[in-house]
Amino acid sequence: EINQSKVNVRKLKWGAKDVMKKLKLKDPPSIIFGSGIVYGKDKGVFRKLHQTITDLAGSETIVLLAHGQGAAPGVHDGSGFFFDTMKEEFEIYKLPFDSLHRNHRNGSNVIHLLIKKKETLATKDEKKDRSKDKKKDKKKKKEEKDVKPKRERKRKLSELCKEKDLKKKKKNKKHSKSQN
Repeated sequence: EINQSKVNVRKLKWGAKDVMKKLKLKDPPSIIFGSGIVYGKDKGVFRKLHQTITDLAGSETIVLLAHGQGAAPGVHDGSGFFFDTMKEEFEIYKLPFDSLHRNHRNGSNVIHLLIKKKETLATKDEKKDRSKDKKKDKKKKKEEKDVKPKRERKRKLSELCKEKDLKKKKKNKKHSKSQN
């Protein structure tokens, strides 16, 4: 339950080694939230940010990235170097404007939802399974039973985002046809 959740905020340098250990995390976080962190044009910085998010995110992690007016070129559209690298391992959804607070629906603010792709998770899980003993595997199975409701919420949110994107694309097609 959300009322029983624990929130921790810690400073972390992007690209750091052993991020889970540095943040004193035994398991991947439920949510990673970043605001105003994809700006500039430094590909080295984007690579470090990508690596940090990838190292932290688990199969149940929801990554939310909010972008304002200072975002790097293409970020609002989910394109550009940063998102091109993220697309290798994450499914990326742009939250519909009507899901934002009414004061932020002017197009200068965007929120992206990122979820690890299943192929990426399978590869990562295979590596983990080889290195864990039976006791840890039993603990993982128990945790998976406990997080099924989270998966359902994440699946519904993904479906909602896809549905809203399709409606928006259809609306844009109609609008462009009517202008021609």
